[in-house]
Amino acid sequence: IKFQGAYLNKQLPPRLGVPEVAFLGRSNVGKSSLLNRLVGKSDLARVGKTPGATASVNLYGIFDKVKTKGQQTSDANNSNNNKPLLGLVDLPGFGYAKLDKGTQQSIQDTAENYLAKRKELALGILLVDSRRVPTMDDKAVLASLYDMGLPLMVVATKADKFSTQVQVDKSLEVINRELGLPTGQPLCISVVSGAGIKDLWKIVLEAC
Repeated sequence: IKFQGAYLNKQLPPRLGVPEVAFLGRSNVGKSSLLNRLVGKSDLARVGKTPGATASVNLYGIFDKVKTKGQQTSDANNSNNNKPLLGLVDLPGFGYAKLDKGTQQSIQDTAENYLAKRKELALGILLVDSRRVPTMDDKAVLASLYDMGLPLMVVATKADKFSTQVQVDKSLEVINRELGLPTGQPLCISVVSGAGIKDLWKIVLEAC
């Protein structure tokens, strides 16, 4: 996997020619941490100490190592000689009130431009904090994605913060009801314990 670049405003990432999966959610919901856990790297996606660290469309490419004459298969950094398999996209977080209005609008425009114009987009994954009741921002983003006709999956993060399974189940019921989700959503995950990560990969691969 290789970081392809960060893109702002109306600038779209380069096309890899493969399906892409976009991760959305409020600032500090854990998008970057989830991306790192999915690919088994602790430092691939930038995890900000303060909310709102991701203010651009960040594209990561997953490549198949293709051995050519005179090239070692261990050369993972030279993605030009490798076959692209999948794109993972970390979209700007929304809803962080301490950012000025101009910055908030720029972040929103950047995400909307990508979502509206990206033909390769196969799945949108909306992350919500399992400890919180979904906000109006969460509901608005979900509605917008639905209107776009984009395949959707809602994922509840930070499940490891609960002390009992009863608390987890109750939280998931609230999220399901507040967002009007189908049975089986949200998918509950933890980047700390790894719970739900394999299930999320299965959903990603099926969508692509």
